[in-house]
Amino acid sequence: MDGSIRRSLARYIASYCAAREGYSTRLPPEVAELKQACDIVLVRLNWSSLQVLCIVDGQTRRGARFRMRPEQVQEIAKACLKYCGSVNFSKMPALVEIVEISDEPMLAEDEDRLRRFRRSSLFSKGHVSACRVDARTWEVWRNCGRLGRTTVERILQAPVASEAELRTEMQSRLPSTSPSFPLMTACVIAMLAGIFMLERSASGGTDPTVVTLTALGGLSSKLVAAGEWWRAMSATILHAGVSHMVGNAIGLYVAGRILENMVGRTWFVATYLLAGGCGSLASITLGTGSVLSVGASGAILGVAAAAVICGVVRRRFEFGQDALRLAVGLGLTLGLAIWGGPEAVHIDHMAHLGGALGGAFAAVMMLSLWSPSNLFPHGRIFALTIITLGGIGLANATAEVMKTRPGYTIVLIPADEALADVATQISHAPKLVQQYPDDPRAYLAYGVARLQQDDVAGAEKALRAALGMERTLSLYFKPSLGLRIRSVLVEALMARGNRTEAKEEAAPLCTLPPKSPLLDPYSQKVRSSVCG
Repeated sequence: MDGSIRRSLARYIASYCAAREGYSTRLPPEVAELKQACDIVLVRLNWSSLQVLCIVDGQTRRGARFRMRPEQVQEIAKACLKYCGSVNFSKMPALVEIVEISDEPMLAEDEDRLRRFRRSSLFSKGHVSACRVDARTWEVWRNCGRLGRTTVERILQAPVASEAELRTEMQSRLPSTSPSFPLMTACVIAMLAGIFMLERSASGGTDPTVVTLTALGGLSSKLVAAGEWWRAMSATILHAGVSHMVGNAIGLYVAGRILENMVGRTWFVATYLLAGGCGSLASITLGTGSVLSVGASGAILGVAAAAVICGVVRRRFEFGQDALRLAVGLGLTLGLAIWGGPEAVHIDHMAHLGGALGGAFAAVMMLSLWSPSNLFPHGRIFALTIITLGGIGLANATAEVMKTRPGYTIVLIPADEALADVATQISHAPKLVQQYPDDPRAYLAYGVARLQQDDVAGAEKALRAALGMERTLSLYFKPSLGLRIRSVLVEALMARGNRTEAKEEAAPLCTLPPKSPLLDPYSQKVRSSVCG
């Protein structure tokens, strides 16, 4: 025991709980009976669970005991469940902790009486526990297991705080605030929706194609390697379809509403931009390069990660429930980023992982600048600097899209025509070349048609034209198409008797293993005849 505490131990515990543990004297009507049976009753909402602390001051009122029956307390705990939140459809419990403080030795009848204050069943959401504190030694007896520490045990084991310290902290304690409308979150969603409408307009009123997304700034590691770094910003405001856009809008509203209310509008926008940039950087450096990356998912996961960290570390009493919900969703999404799954080939998981790490970094920055007496983090100038740099990056990306878009605006054979049988494509080859002069598949069909009509020179010309479309082949098609075109060209050269040149053209085929998945049966046949 510390003699510096001149008031009763009960009053010290109550002051400590109010100043440092988030407890309040604003009681719900359901605990009125507890108020009559105790000297002090405090409540708090912690991680969506309502916790009621009932203190009987046996120092001030010698011989005072908690006289309510366990069944009465259990019913009060169950009545308080309506104030508890849910996490993943599971209702959080209501806890009633009874604390008797006394200078007198604990009797066997006291121990037997307090042991009966326990939860009624394993599945009960109304938790009741009891403990007794020896005010002379600060030793705690409790009726529940020894796993973990109760609130009172943590307070008694912590360094003693003076009355002045607790009074100052209580006066500087931030008031509870009701969530306001997330204006900046709504503005970002509106901006993304507006840009998506422009994407659909550029695609003739349908969901944007890969060609459209590439022309509008989709992130391709091949194009970034060619110097188009601005795509790291432009890709974060594009979406591949209605479901992609709607899903991201919902996710952004859920996570953005929480973070914006938690840290303020300036730091929310800064976190969003920083996370989006980190997501693109991770996609470029760690991605497979086979996926054209678009979408705000990386930025959204960064916002969620920042909300979880700040909610857990700094503002758990107001946002604990929301932080838990976001943590579950964030964990599932990042689990997919690490594990992959059957659809991993179509999703840029590295952008998700990078965005989450960017959001976590932003959270660490905010926490390092966050004073306990302030509702929002400091460092507004720093956040505005991030926003300014992000704005400049987006403006530069927009200018580059306007400048480079004509070079990427090509028309490919629609899926229904491209999937037609080979004979149909060959019969329509001249028309395909005329309608889709930017698609190498049209020239492949034309080359095969010319070769079947013994026009070897015409076939060679068409096939070389197809292979000359290197950027189109690289961006929009699998490597197997280029190998197929090369195989037909090799066959044309062999038909003309030019075996030397045929071997030179077949070099990319010959370097591959005979059973390579990049070689279709036709290409494997040509390879075996030339590379043997």
